[in-house]
Amino acid sequence: MSNSHNILLNTAHGLMIVNRHEIDHDFGVAKSLAEDGVYEPEELRLLTDAIGYLKPAPVLLDVGANIGVHTLEFARHSARTGGQVHAFEAQRILHGMLCGNVALNNHLNVRCHHAAVGAETGELEMPAIDYGRPTSFGSIELGTRSQREPIGQELQWSGTGEKVALITLDSLALPRVDLIKIDVEGMEQAVLQGARQTLLRCHPVLSIEHIKSDVLALREWLRAMNYVIYPLGRMNYLCIHSANPVVSMVGVDALPD
Repeated sequence: MSNSHNILLNTAHGLMIVNRHEIDHDFGVAKSLAEDGVYEPEELRLLTDAIGYLKPAPVLLDVGANIGVHTLEFARHSARTGGQVHAFEAQRILHGMLCGNVALNNHLNVRCHHAAVGAETGELEMPAIDYGRPTSFGSIELGTRSQREPIGQELQWSGTGEKVALITLDSLALPRVDLIKIDVEGMEQAVLQGARQTLLRCHPVLSIEHIKSDVLALREWLRAMNYVIYPLGRMNYLCIHSANPVVSMVGVDALPD
């Protein structure tokens, strides 16, 4: 149908619902899936390899899940040992697509949360988003009520927009967390601050997008928490606690202090 935003793509990650308008933009998850059939394959390979080193039945968190590429891979690679995945997405439309992609691929070990994740609990206002325009929808920045990166459309925060629950990872009180992927368009450090007790208790492996963050402050915070930081592609850090045995299994050099 001409007025339909969503289509199905057969990808390396499984059958996926994507927004066809994102394919027409210069960049975005859907564009990569349509053109290459895969999204961030090298970064995903390293992360899924790391899952193999975790204890059986790992608990994996996908914070900023978008339509679920990492969620699907985490679910597939952890299911054989009883792993569980929690996926968090703030945009209501993307969250619906995320749930659809999990269901299409029969991943019963995933729980999808419609929530933003940050340093405190409360509510977060969403901008007005036109899902019928060529846009990188996963690049929308929610933390400052402004959009620095051009994404294909101007966003407006009217004060009367949709609200989404804002939670912290600590507020979930999960008894175990083994790996956290964080891709939240500049809110990465806020997510970490709201997960401080979880990190101190569980020492999870971290994958953090850093291109919209204050990288010096981010590195300082992580090192103060006894994390060793490794480059993970062009835009991400892989961070492993010094007490986590996985630290000896990473095949790349750590960033210098």
